[in-house]
Amino acid sequence: MDFHSDACDPVTRRAERRLPMRRLLIWSSDHLAGEGYVTDLSMGGLRVTINGPVAIGTRFWVHICNRPACPALMTYYHLAVEIELAVTRWSTPQEMGLQIYDMTWTHEQRLRHLMGNSTLHNGDATWE
Repeated sequence: MDFHSDACDPVTRRAERRLPMRRLLIWSSDHLAGEGYVTDLSMGGLRVTINGPVAIGTRFWVHICNRPACPALMTYYHLAVEIELAVTRWSTPQEMGLQIYDMTWTHEQRLRHLMGNSTLHNGDATWE
């Protein structure tokens, strides 16, 4: 087995279908808060842009916006998916990988719908 292949790399390995995108998200943990962009998403996790590394195992609450940019005052209309618990599995100074552990049934169904009803336009997912 080639230990340098993408199959062994936690940054590129994902069991579920990935959806490339650029959607604003807001995240927070016990000691950190910020915003960034989701660059790919699956039912099990997401890749997020960040400004500096985050410790492996950090627990997050995440709001993903349904558009590339959200208004200053986010309302439920602008919310695509809320993840109540996601945990950092890998991190670089520019991005991190989060594994999804908990979300409400409503948001899980919404994510399933979005994953199943998306189309790619110029490499970015459009949610229908």
